[in-house]
Amino acid sequence: MTRIRNIAVAAIAALLLAPGCSEDGPDAARTQDEQAPAQTLADNPVTNPGFEEGADGDAPPGWAVNGAAEGASSAEAARTGALGLAVRSLGGAGPGPGVLVQTADAAAFRGQRVRLSVSGRAVSAEGPARPQLWLRADGPDGVLGISNSDPAGRIDGPDWSDYAIVAAVPEAAQRIAFGVIFAGQGETHLDDFAIAAAGPLSEGQQLPAPLAARGVDNLAAFARLYGYVRFFHPSDQAAAADWDAVALAGVQRVEGAADAEALRIALLEVFSPLAPTLRILPAGGPAPDMDFAPDADLVAWRRTGLGQNPSPNVYNGAREAPLAGLPDLAPLDLGDGLTAYVPLKAARDADGRTLPAASGAPPAPAKPDGFLPSGDDRASRLASVVIAWNVFQHFYPYWDVAVVDWPDQLRRSLRRAAQDPDAAAFDETMDRLVAALGDGHGNAFRTGPNGVLPLEWAWIEDSLVVTRADPGGATRPGDVVTEIGGEPVAALIAQWEARSSAATPQFLRVRALQRLAQGPAGRTVTLTLARDGGAVEAAELAFAPATGALRYEARPEPITELAPGILYVDLTRLADEAFDPALDRMAAAEGLIFDMRGYPAGNAAIRVLPHLADGPITSHPFNLPIYWRPDQADAEFRNSSWNLTPQAPRFSADRVVFLTDGRAISYAESVMGVVDGNDLGLIVGSPTAGTNGNIDRYVLPTGHNLIWTGMQVVRHDGSPHHGVGVLPDIPVAPTIAGVRAGRDEVLEAGLRAAGG
Repeated sequence: MTRIRNIAVAAIAALLLAPGCSEDGPDAARTQDEQAPAQTLADNPVTNPGFEEGADGDAPPGWAVNGAAEGASSAEAARTGALGLAVRSLGGAGPGPGVLVQTADAAAFRGQRVRLSVSGRAVSAEGPARPQLWLRADGPDGVLGISNSDPAGRIDGPDWSDYAIVAAVPEAAQRIAFGVIFAGQGETHLDDFAIAAAGPLSEGQQLPAPLAARGVDNLAAFARLYGYVRFFHPSDQAAAADWDAVALAGVQRVEGAADAEALRIALLEVFSPLAPTLRILPAGGPAPDMDFAPDADLVAWRRTGLGQNPSPNVYNGAREAPLAGLPDLAPLDLGDGLTAYVPLKAARDADGRTLPAASGAPPAPAKPDGFLPSGDDRASRLASVVIAWNVFQHFYPYWDVAVVDWPDQLRRSLRRAAQDPDAAAFDETMDRLVAALGDGHGNAFRTGPNGVLPLEWAWIEDSLVVTRADPGGATRPGDVVTEIGGEPVAALIAQWEARSSAATPQFLRVRALQRLAQGPAGRTVTLTLARDGGAVEAAELAFAPATGALRYEARPEPITELAPGILYVDLTRLADEAFDPALDRMAAAEGLIFDMRGYPAGNAAIRVLPHLADGPITSHPFNLPIYWRPDQADAEFRNSSWNLTPQAPRFSADRVVFLTDGRAISYAESVMGVVDGNDLGLIVGSPTAGTNGNIDRYVLPTGHNLIWTGMQVVRHDGSPHHGVGVLPDIPVAPTIAGVRAGRDEVLEAGLRAAGG
């Protein structure tokens, strides 16, 4: 079988966001589309839809297979005609999942919902093979939306069948990409792709409209109750519910309630089928009695983090026998003179079913068949705010140090979401909601620019300074960037900082500068530069796919003897396979400098630590949260820190130095926490990012991927790490003069500290 793949794409998100679709790259694909005759939806504008073009065993014209898969035209894979496509998914044996992809001009699809269909069969599966139809819409500034989770598009049977998904193509779309994702292992046969109209985009899509004051109150009450019932009411009905659909239907049902009684009725209509023992009563009255029998078999939610990440992780959720002392009910003030009493326990019958059995079903979203939530739909935006706010309210473990009025953020975000004109505007709403957390891991990404400027820059002496650039390029180290696209740098940084989440000022600036350097691949921008000697020049740069070549300022090779007996080891670039061959050199060195200014390349960073230890060493305490009640009431924390034992050979250097700065976050801070808490070396540079602990995840109806810190990490003495970071023993910061002279002043200070 001829293999067609693009190994530069390393993960499913990157594969679906990548613009290229042919073996020759996006430009070749674009030329092919531009040379094709104009088409309408009635023409089925899929190139080579039945894979009849080409020869048996060859790559099918018009298509490409990216990532961990191989594919070729095949007579054996044909359902109709002479040929079909056989795809072999390698499921982890290569760079991420496999993706079959084709692109097309979006002109014929704009403003419509389209139906993508294919004939397929899953021939074999060594593991969880999950072929899934997908479609992506691209605009001038990046991805506008991805549809890749509709169960109707999952090819899951050994016999030929027809599969289809419906996706929205916004008016701003310039191109679409589509095909099949292969997330597991096995062989799939495909034939007869087609795209057809499925109704106008406006069908079922709510247009922007401001929220009345009453509407804000209603939705805030709905949001609070949603989190209580969804995450902590243990009924079978709640556990099995489609909670995205509940959120979507709930915001539509509840917003217009005219008074407290109408609100109470609307909330009960939404939640009673899922929580049949829920009560909503006038505030100030007695709480209802659950009246469990003395010998009742009770169940409650025990959540370690949110526990809904589909990937293996430390977080999980399960219904089990209640914690001793867990109250029967969680009262919730809804405002408007109403209190909700949400049961935290449910009784089970002899067959293990929770009691009582609910009657009826929650309201369904007022949307047509095939409607897909998106950031372009008002109800979808409101529902996503409700869910995201609750995820953080109940499962973000740093409310003890966060400085934010979180209930006010709910109201602000609901008002913004109601009026956002499109998905791009809603991206900013979500950015600002997550930014309020003050969490360096915090993110809500749906789209992402697919290019970066060909340089590295940093904030030095209150200026944006180029620290590395392509030799002979338009910029050079030491250039001070004063304007970008005619806009003052300070204003642009302030805009991105308002949309970026960080626990410390140093990482907020790092994150803003990272985002400032990103943009759509191929787009150009003009930088105004102040150069050494006072000259002001303009440089036009193009955003290009990231290669990692300019990831950091110029540094020595990953393992370099900087002075006699002084060995430099860059743990942000040292490959795992280079660690063992370097052990003897590190053990024999008189002085060691480990560079941790950034994120470790692999396992070498943690493998270094036992060779520096005389006895057992530990990381900062990683406290895994356990929640039985809403609002993190009486949360428990279980220490899951690293425990490391000494390993030979022992590094016998007289001086050991670690370089670090605000770019070091998460895993990098785990390593630096071991160094700091066990006195394994001198720390030179500036404070780290101040954010550590495993991330947790959730995907919203609008397609936004929420990421946040799910566990609480503190220093060895119990004091906060979050918002502080690991502090240097010897503070050092670069200067503009040093950058222009080609010096690495942090490394120079580390060399002096190591005895060089």
